[in-house]
Amino acid sequence: HRFLDIDAALIAGIDAALAALAAAYTQPWALISSLAEGADCLVLQRAVRLCPNLRLCAVLPLPADAFRHDFSTAAALDEFERWLARADEVVVMPSRVPPELAYRLAGTYMLRRTAALLAVWDGQPRLGPGGTGEVVVQARHKRLPLAWVLAGNYNPASSGATSPLPDIAGLQGRVQYENFPPGT
Repeated sequence: HRFLDIDAALIAGIDAALAALAAAYTQPWALISSLAEGADCLVLQRAVRLCPNLRLCAVLPLPADAFRHDFSTAAALDEFERWLARADEVVVMPSRVPPELAYRLAGTYMLRRTAALLAVWDGQPRLGPGGTGEVVVQARHKRLPLAWVLAGNYNPASSGATSPLPDIAGLQGRVQYENFPPGT
């Protein structure tokens, strides 16, 4: 999710999900991310705190010059540039496909290379090709281990939470584990 209602509960949920992944999978491990504004960069920030030397594979749906247009602020673009420079590997989806297909291809590519998925998501159906909802559906279909952290969306134009869930504040940051090893 691009715009999140970030609070202590959300950060605690992401940290718990990362700790569960670190416990379930031997280190060193790699993080595969599209480096998108919002959830992608927040997870990266938290993951580096847990594992400072983690390997980062950036999977960009568009060439970097085109993808830069997806960022809403100079600060978000600067963060993208820092993560892109830090990446150990950068994979770019084919540039001859329509952008919506490129996002879907990036999600599918990530799922082919991952042992488990951490999703920061509001639990709602997909909003577009390659979005979080669609990637989670694909991960479930593949029976990949999935840790999803419930997160409310945030509308920067109205300066308020926009999640369709009735009481997201009470649920924000809750982690649900699916297909994880026993004891998680």
